[in-house]
Amino acid sequence: MKYLSQCTDEQIKELMRCYAKNYEDISISRDDYSIDITLIVDGIPETYECEDYSVVVYDWDDSNCDCLVSYRKKLLEWFGNQYAIDFLLNDY
Repeated sequence: MKYLSQCTDEQIKELMRCYAKNYEDISISRDDYSIDITLIVDGIPETYECEDYSVVVYDWDDSNCDCLVSYRKKLLEWFGNQYAIDFLLNDY
């Protein structure tokens, strides 16, 4: 992970608001390849595996949601054009 690994826990919390605006609690676990997140939403845990350009959602169907677009826009805002260039060139 070139970009997400540079994010603070506060930034990760902000990114996860793209998926759940009003979560009650968050658990963040980092390794070299991804960041695993568990959010508590309305008392129910939701699990995510976050990478620079993708998010795997385990507990609900995000296919009708623009969450990933919002997630990428936020990272683009923070890291600038190089983030988009690396995605387009698959240089990540």
